[in-house]
Amino acid sequence: MTGLDLDGTLTPADSSDDVTAVRFLALDSAEAGMHVLNIYGTVGGVVREDDADMFVSVSQQALSGVWNRADERFTGPDGARLSIDSVSLDDAFPDLLAGRVVVEVATVRNPDGELRGALRAVGAGVYPVRLSGGAFQLTIATSSPRWLRIHTSADLTEWTPLTNLVVSGGVSRILDAEAAGQTRRFYRLLEEFLIHPSLVTEPESASVPVGGALTLVAEGEGNPPVAYYWQRNSVTIPGATDATFRIEDVQASDAASYRVVVSNAVGVVSSRQAVVTVGSP
Repeated sequence: MTGLDLDGTLTPADSSDDVTAVRFLALDSAEAGMHVLNIYGTVGGVVREDDADMFVSVSQQALSGVWNRADERFTGPDGARLSIDSVSLDDAFPDLLAGRVVVEVATVRNPDGELRGALRAVGAGVYPVRLSGGAFQLTIATSSPRWLRIHTSADLTEWTPLTNLVVSGGVSRILDAEAAGQTRRFYRLLEEFLIHPSLVTEPESASVPVGGALTLVAEGEGNPPVAYYWQRNSVTIPGATDATFRIEDVQASDAASYRVVVSNAVGVVSSRQAVVTVGSP
């Protein structure tokens, strides 16, 4: 942002350098195409606040924040979706990984883009150190939260899972004790972005006769993969950890409100309540 005026107060005599918008766009060949995310200012003359977590520091002329699923937020009347569509975070991942997402800074002088540059995914660094006992200490440094799957191999042909990690911007250390006594050991790191859990399908209310069967179905998604926990009247049901919850022989006592909780290492989301009523056989 150097040389540009984020709030219009640094160079009041010259309004041409005032920033009007900072946004992410998906590239369409050589030109910027579909709007992905607005992080400051306006789009098409309409104030957009897609990124609910963006922090603007006027004194430092800086923008910072976290891009996640909650950032597809629209500022139309009563929260209505505006005519300018945003691409959801999940849909933008392929373009982001391929380097087809750009950040664009628009000013009064150049409303179509004063600055433009591609966003690049930065891989995590892995630094193995052999300890005195022969084991390996792996130091993993990453600039952004991600899910890491680490495999080991003695000959680069067969890979064995070592551990899975969710690393959030810091440094994580793993002690690979099984490496002790081995003259050579290889490590492979598979990286995936973190995706907050969400519900694609939620359980529906149902009316079931006594002695009948009850089936409630949910489908969640996220990265790392999600886990399911069913609840009855907000109390967790022991052993009910599948996407489908079923009662084979329904009794009057099974009448209740049911919901599923979907979680992973990133977060938790709960479904709406499915009200189950039980009638006569």
